[in-house]
This record gives sequence, structure tokens and C-alpha cells, in this order.
Amino acid sequence: MDVEVGPDGGVYVLELDEAGWFAGTGGGTTNGTLNRCDPEAGTCEVVTSDLVLPGAVAFDKWGGLWVVNSSLFATEILKIDAMP
Repeated sequence: MDVEVGPDGGVYVLELDEAGWFAGTGGGTTNGTLNRCDPEAGTCEVVTSDLVLPGAVAFDKWGGLWVVNSSLFATEILKIDAMP
């Protein structure tokens, strides 16, 4: 869904669903995930995996990590407190 380079040099990848786009749009419970990838090491680790239909990820000027977490009826903007 979205990609952002963090102030730590990590690449933050927001997925609609671990099982892919089709699963994420098919109704039922989704498992949206935000991963932090290290381009030098070629590894990724999960930052959070309890998102529902996420749409965007961004960093504020202080390095805070934010995710737009959507559902069919409401949209919320979440601050993710702990970065790996």
C-alpha cells in the first residue's frame, strides 16, 4: 500500500494483508502489516501486524511513525510508538 524511508535509514513497507491484495479486499478480517526493511542487510522485520485495511505510512519531523488505519466505517491515524 505504501513505502516510506525512515530517519533511521530503514524502508518501511505497509501491506494491506500478509496474504496479498486480493485477500485484503475480500472481506472478513485482514492482517495489515508494517515491516521495517534494512536495505543493506536485505532483511525485514514486523513493526506491527494488527492493522485493518491500512492505507499510508509517514514520519513526522520529529521521527514519529504514523499509519492511516482504515476500516469500512471509520478511519483512524495511529502513532506507532515502538520502532524495532
